[in-house]
Amino acid sequence: MQQIRTAQMSDALVPFNLPPLYRAQRAAVCDPRRIVCIESTTKAGKTLGCIVWQIGQMMRGPADGEHWWVAPVFSQSEMAYREAWKLLRGVPGFRQLLSERTIIGPGERRWSFRSADKPDNLYGSAVSSAVLDEASRMKDDAVDAVYSTTTVTRGPMRLIGNVRGRSNRHYQWSRRGESGEKGFAYHRLTADDAVAAGVFAQSDVDAAERSLPHAIFRELYYCEPADDGANPFGVDAIRACTELCNGKASGAPVAVWGLDIARKRDFAVLVGLDRNRHVAQLHRWHGLSYGALIEQLLRIVGKASKACVVYDATGVGDAVGEQITAARIYCEPFIFSNASKQGIMEGLALALQQGRTTVLDGPHRAELEAFEYDVRAGRVVYGAPSSMHDDCVCAHALAWYGAERFGVQVTSRKPTLGVTSHSARSTVW
Repeated sequence: MQQIRTAQMSDALVPFNLPPLYRAQRAAVCDPRRIVCIESTTKAGKTLGCIVWQIGQMMRGPADGEHWWVAPVFSQSEMAYREAWKLLRGVPGFRQLLSERTIIGPGERRWSFRSADKPDNLYGSAVSSAVLDEASRMKDDAVDAVYSTTTVTRGPMRLIGNVRGRSNRHYQWSRRGESGEKGFAYHRLTADDAVAAGVFAQSDVDAAERSLPHAIFRELYYCEPADDGANPFGVDAIRACTELCNGKASGAPVAVWGLDIARKRDFAVLVGLDRNRHVAQLHRWHGLSYGALIEQLLRIVGKASKACVVYDATGVGDAVGEQITAARIYCEPFIFSNASKQGIMEGLALALQQGRTTVLDGPHRAELEAFEYDVRAGRVVYGAPSSMHDDCVCAHALAWYGAERFGVQVTSRKPTLGVTSHSARSTVW
């Protein structure tokens, strides 16, 4: 580490200070092998460690060497760029090219911070060292492209990130390093390492374990990949809840409703849960005007119903909610934010994993199985892949939230199978 804390200018060594690394962190980032894969708990200092490591690579490498920091999207690499410049600002011989997100070091050494969003843009250079940040969320083509840039220089690479399933280059190369394959190395930084180093407290880990679904917690804090990749519900749990009701709605009286509002691109979905918290009805519309949606609610829910409609009041949902209230339908708004969506999705995940609700065959099951989580800036973010919808998922989560909020009591664990009626303007499973 002492060598990393110097900058070479002409024939003189100009010392400058860098943050110390804790033992496990230093062992991981300073491993002498060329390709080092680091699977890490969230907020364990993997980014800072690799910034310190790459500063050392700049100063020990060729005077005109090129070094890359690559992240899945530009905003992530920009965060690392800002952290790196904080360490180097004011050090003689370093300057920044802000427009290019590049740091120039003594002897015209270049340290560029790039996006992996377009892998074709990563070919062509001869790179002396590379860090692939959040590598488990990076396209495999991008990892391969960066690897090709280090072929001639034999430049070392560091692949860092949280565990996110098994179908990605980071996971695959980590297993090559773990098995002792020549040229590869593997290190794991778990929550226990971070707690021992004082990076965060054990109480933070305990709080995360209470708050997150088990599979997500084990991935984020103990680097244990889930067989379901980034699905927060668990494919096995979804399958079991589908088998619980043979993929059919119970047809029992509805105790609480969940309504996800949409009109053009997405679907408006109404999910009703019965007293057992099984799906009793599911209605799905596309291209329905908001006025027509109110008419459908009046027909299906009715004015005299004691079952509350918990609806998405985000954006246009607020105005539609006023119409629902004016129609004298018992309702309650719910506003989606990153935090509130995380809360109700984790509630639904626990319900599915505990077999406390049911899943219908068709779009409902398909959306649940495609749903995924990501970690951005230390936060768990839930949503559907870009080509999919999550309206059934949101409506089900809203209904489950309503069941919890209004204390819907489970009267029986055995579902009542039935078939709901079809209407001319909605699809019902």
